[in-house]
Amino acid sequence: LEEITALRPDVVILDSDMVDTNGFDVVRSLRNASMPCTIIMISDHTNPCIRQTAISAGVDFFLDKFFESQKIGPILETLVRLLSNSEEEVTH
Repeated sequence: LEEITALRPDVVILDSDMVDTNGFDVVRSLRNASMPCTIIMISDHTNPCIRQTAISAGVDFFLDKFFESQKIGPILETLVRLLSNSEEEVTH
């Protein structure tokens, strides 16, 4: 969490299950710190309640790692385009 807040990335990709904590707590901490990043969570939990918990915590995209992981590429491509367009508008 300290590294993420220090680096201030545009996108954070994390798993719901982490060694020292869980992804939900990390997401809540990032949102409480007003981190303006897009958060993508991947998980092997398919229960709809888990997906809802992630979204309630502040996740922008929740992907089932077994059935939806192929969506990460297109999501990142879209985010890169959006961020590029946003930066171009600022410089013009």
